[in-house]
Amino acid sequence: VTSGTARAEARLDFLPELRPLIATGVIEGVLNLRNLDPRALVPVRASDNFEQELRHFSRDWNGGKASAGARAAFYLKGRIKGDFLLTAAYDSDKDTRERLFRDIQPDEYYPVYGDSAVRGYDAQSTGRLYVRVDKGRSWLLAGDFTTQATGDVRRLSNYSRSLTGVKGHWENSRASVNAFATRDTTRQVIEELRANGTSGPYQLGTQGALVNSEKVEIVTRDRNQPSIVLASLPQARFSDYEIEPLTGRILFRSPVASVDRDLNPVFVRVTYEVDQGGEEFWVGGVDAQVKVGERVEVGGTFVKDENPQKPFTLAGAHVAAKLGESTVVVAEVARTESGTDGLAGDAARFEVKHESKDLKAQAFVARSDRAFDNPGAWVTQGRAEAGARAEYRLREGTQLRAEALRTEDLATGSVRDGAMAAVTQQLGPDFTVELGLRHAAEKGAASPVPPVAGSPAPQAMPDEVTTVRARLTGKLPFAAGASVYGEAEVDVEEAGRRILAVGGEYALPNRGRLYGRHEFVSSITGPYGLNATERQNTSAIGVDFDYMKDGRVFSEYRIRDAMSGGDAEAAFGLKNLWTLAPGLRVGTTLERVHALSGTGQNENTAGAVALEYTANPLWKGTTRLELRDASTSESILFTVGLAAKIDRDWTALARNAYSLQRAKDGGSERLVERLQAGLAWRDSETNRWNALARVEHRLEQDDMQAGVQLKSATTLVSLHADWQPRRPFLVSGRYAAKWTTDKSNGLATRHRAQAVGARATWEFAPRWDIGFVTSLLVGEGFDSRQYGLGLELGYLVTTNLWVSAGYNLLGYRDADLAGADYTAKGPYVRLRYKFDETLLDGVGAGPRRAAAVEAAR
Repeated sequence: VTSGTARAEARLDFLPELRPLIATGVIEGVLNLRNLDPRALVPVRASDNFEQELRHFSRDWNGGKASAGARAAFYLKGRIKGDFLLTAAYDSDKDTRERLFRDIQPDEYYPVYGDSAVRGYDAQSTGRLYVRVDKGRSWLLAGDFTTQATGDVRRLSNYSRSLTGVKGHWENSRASVNAFATRDTTRQVIEELRANGTSGPYQLGTQGALVNSEKVEIVTRDRNQPSIVLASLPQARFSDYEIEPLTGRILFRSPVASVDRDLNPVFVRVTYEVDQGGEEFWVGGVDAQVKVGERVEVGGTFVKDENPQKPFTLAGAHVAAKLGESTVVVAEVARTESGTDGLAGDAARFEVKHESKDLKAQAFVARSDRAFDNPGAWVTQGRAEAGARAEYRLREGTQLRAEALRTEDLATGSVRDGAMAAVTQQLGPDFTVELGLRHAAEKGAASPVPPVAGSPAPQAMPDEVTTVRARLTGKLPFAAGASVYGEAEVDVEEAGRRILAVGGEYALPNRGRLYGRHEFVSSITGPYGLNATERQNTSAIGVDFDYMKDGRVFSEYRIRDAMSGGDAEAAFGLKNLWTLAPGLRVGTTLERVHALSGTGQNENTAGAVALEYTANPLWKGTTRLELRDASTSESILFTVGLAAKIDRDWTALARNAYSLQRAKDGGSERLVERLQAGLAWRDSETNRWNALARVEHRLEQDDMQAGVQLKSATTLVSLHADWQPRRPFLVSGRYAAKWTTDKSNGLATRHRAQAVGARATWEFAPRWDIGFVTSLLVGEGFDSRQYGLGLELGYLVTTNLWVSAGYNLLGYRDADLAGADYTAKGPYVRLRYKFDETLLDGVGAGPRRAAAVEAAR
């Protein structure tokens, strides 16, 4: 909790609500006397045992022209057997490879629905069955899960994956245990891309990632020790970024700076799963933490991946101790065995932190063998790193600061040692001066600092460098909360090895600040690597927020009775903006990096401006423009989004994203544009009419890949409407169309398809109804068309049990355009039964309430 400069932290345990049991489900049986295409069936995964039982009730005969089958689907949640909470879901017709952690996809179906209902998903599983049982802080589930550990202790033995299987968690006041197991064909891919000062798109190297398996982080590395991660900020899908799994492109909602305010390099790290095919294999693991007394915690980790292409084993142990009220000590060891040859490597670290009124100090030592293979570890393989930092308030207005580091490349044996000491003195209420001394020494023929993506390879520095530094900071009297500074650092022997910098910052509301810095340094590896052969100019202007960095107030985007705040924010929201006026926010970033070394140069200039308006309760809008000019390429990104409630019945949403990247050497370019518009009509006065419409255009051109030229354009149109003039009558209709033109690699193809259909239902008696269905499917050219025409008679046998029979005089089969109606020619009979929690009397405990169950027909 923060308020101004005050800050307090406390741990809150969120326990599941022991709510009364609710359930909703449907059972359906179908007898089809028509042609059956076995190739249209979805294959069953080995883990779907329940589905195999249902298949025992399926049968076909007469050469496949007649068939009978059954389907079941249900959702259940509530208290059972006292203090247990059960969550379960099953759907026998579910696509088992649809996506992990199934949730609302704002890009699918219609952009706007004309109401402000909040939608969500529970019981997330790529399998057909999901079960979770909670009791207090412990739980057991079968479904989708992540293996990410909580807390900040496990840095070398951290293992983070998104899987489908079984996972359990047990916890009490002194210990906790996690265990998981899965049998699948997926493997993990981790990519780290250098941020370039724009929102993207950033291109992943491996396409075909499992949807929702990705974990996206903004990672900041130490400019002096790039193998060390200073900070990692997780990103949320749709709120912070969007990803196209098929193409592997990621687009963020705000620019990702290539350096932070201290000029440390920033990266986009993406961890995701890819289905490698072949036979299934086991992946499992366990970790435990136990408190020994009140101040000591010990724990261990073990993970085994039996992937035949790359088996992997990870083992680790750690101990954390609190020494007094201000000091924490952590020690950790880890070991990996990877590859078919079982190559083994070890890693270890020790860290101590102290924070009291006058002293803040931190020191660490870490080492990882060249064979240590855990991409999610805090330190990269083949490194030995050490560092210490301390700040001490000597008296009011006087502060001492010191730091030391050691970085070593175990492959080359190169080592760099460095240390810095400085004193800061306040001169009156408006000025502060800092004086310091820095010394660095390096051994080895090559630089011990690993190269940073997007920068030239670093050069070895002289044997020793000693510099003196000074910095003057002053407050601006005409702008409260604003300050500027200038600093200089020069080698005592050679004036050409130096650092010159100017900058400033302005405090914003809600613990944010607008900052700027321009630095000239005789190094591309930071102030400890000054030399005469490298030069780097860096300029950075941006906004940094400490408050609510991981959160967002969705209510800002809510449109009265038309869209929920979460849906609108996911559709076109922006991030990291600062407030000009209530409901009006802007964002500006600018950075320029020009690095010159003995092996080449790299230049990057990026700027962005964004505007967001949310003050009006009836309409919201956002737009942004980003430009980037680098040594080898240039790019532009433009997005705009608008959502509005036109009147009490009509709601509209429109958005467009345009991205162009062009190479400077050969003129190749990548162009991606997506325009989408949606319209919703809700007859609020009589509730007789409802309609949803969507139009989308996609354009993609790409010749930046060697030997590949992509050029395609697609237009989609969709419309659904229903009309109920009187209660016994209901008429619904739909229209869908798709036009595609593809001229990739010199081959021109074109495809067009349209579908139109209508259904009318009349409840002519209390238990009887009759339905009429007609449809038309048109392919390439109007001469290629298929018709559907049928009648259906239904009877309500008893409460929630419906039997119907029908006959399609004309028919066709098309899974994409036919909709939910039966369109294959021939007679059919179907039986449907819907149920709620009253069917389970005696299972749950406590009061019950009737559940709103969607009609099965």
